[in-house]
Amino acid sequence: MEFLKRHHRRTSPAKLEVRSDAANLALASSAGEQAPEGQRPAGEERRRSRRRRQQRRKRSLVFRVATWVMGVSGLLALVTTASLMALGKRFDRPDSNTASPRADVPHASRVFEAGSGAVRDVTFNRAGTLVAGALDDGSVRIWDTRSGMIAQDFVAHQGRVLAIVYHPNRPMLATSGDDGHIKLWDTFKLRLMREWKVPGAVRDIAFSPDGARIVAGDARGTLTIWDIDTEEQLLETRQSHAVDALAWCATGEWIASVGTDKTVRIWNSETLDAHQTIPGHAGPVGDVAFATDGARMATAGWGESIHLWEPKSGLELGAIGTETRQTWSVAITPDGSRLFSAGEDGNLQIWDLETRASLASIRAHDSAIYALALDPKTRQLATAGIDGTVRMWDLREIL
Repeated sequence: MEFLKRHHRRTSPAKLEVRSDAANLALASSAGEQAPEGQRPAGEERRRSRRRRQQRRKRSLVFRVATWVMGVSGLLALVTTASLMALGKRFDRPDSNTASPRADVPHASRVFEAGSGAVRDVTFNRAGTLVAGALDDGSVRIWDTRSGMIAQDFVAHQGRVLAIVYHPNRPMLATSGDDGHIKLWDTFKLRLMREWKVPGAVRDIAFSPDGARIVAGDARGTLTIWDIDTEEQLLETRQSHAVDALAWCATGEWIASVGTDKTVRIWNSETLDAHQTIPGHAGPVGDVAFATDGARMATAGWGESIHLWEPKSGLELGAIGTETRQTWSVAITPDGSRLFSAGEDGNLQIWDLETRASLASIRAHDSAIYALALDPKTRQLATAGIDGTVRMWDLREIL
C-alpha cells in the first residue's frame, strides 16, 4: 500500500497524459495513420535532430576539404607560373658567347605621317636636321627631325617619286620618278634648278662624293652621269636588265648597280667601264651599299640572304642568312661595323659585319619597308614603308 502511494506521488497527471498521448500516437502509427503535425514521438524527434547534426557536420567537413583543395591548387598554380616565368627568362637571356636578337625592343623616337600612299625612299640632309620622303602620289614631304613638324611639302613628279637624295654639301635635293625625270631642287626656295629626261622610269639616283656629278639608273638598264653645274651628259652605259638600285662609293672610285638579272655590277666612275660583273643571287637584287672605306659592299634582294663582296676583286666575302624573303634596303654604318637591312616583313634587322651575327630584330613597321637612311652626325636611322610613314630610330638605343 505504501509502495502505491509513493508511485502515485512520483507520476504526475501531466506526465501520465503525455504518456497516454504518446501511446495513442504509437498506436495510430502502427495502424497506418499519419500523426498530426507537432505531435511526432519524442524518439523520432531525437533521431531527426541527430540526423540534422550529422548533416551539418558533413557539410562543414566538405567545406573545409574544398577550401583546403582550393588553397593547395592556388599554391600549385603560383609555383607553376613562377617556374615557367623563370624558365622563359632563362631561354630569353642571351648567351655571353653568342650574339642574339635583343628582347628590349625600342620604339621609334618619331613617326612622321606622309598621308595616303607609300613612302618609296628617304634621305637626311647634311646636318641631319631634315628628313625627306619620296611619296607615291608624286610629292615630296620634308620634316624637321627635332620638332617633327612638316618643313616643306611639294609636288615633284607626275606619277610616283622613286628616289630622293640630298646633295652632300650644298642646299640641294635630287628626285627621280616614274615620269623619267631627274630633278635638282633648291631646298631654300623650292626652286627647280636642273632637270634631265630619260625614256624609262628612273628607279635610283646618287651623287658623287664631291657632289659635282649625279648618276641615274632607269628601267631600260641605262646608267647615265651628268655634270650638275653645266647639265652636260658626261657618260652613259647600259646593262641587260633594269637598274633597280645603285650606289656611288665614298672613295669616288666605283659605282655599283643591281637589278632584275640577279647580277651585281661594279663600274669605273670615270669611264663607266665594267670593272666587275658578279653573279651569285638567287633572284632579283633590290639594293646595294658600300662601306665608307670602299673595301666592302653589301647586296640584298629576293632570297633569304645578304651577300658581302670585295669591290676591287669581286670576291664574295660571305653571306648573312635572314628570315626575310625579300630584302629591299641595306645600309652600313660609317665605321663598317654594323649592317642594317629591311624588307617585306616590316622588320629592321641589325647585324655585326665581322661575325655576321644578328644583334637585333625590331618590328619597325606593320608592313613592308622600302628604304633605309643613316645619318652619322646625329646617329639616327630613318625607315620608310608602304604604310605611308617615315620612322626615326636613335642608334644609341638600338646599337
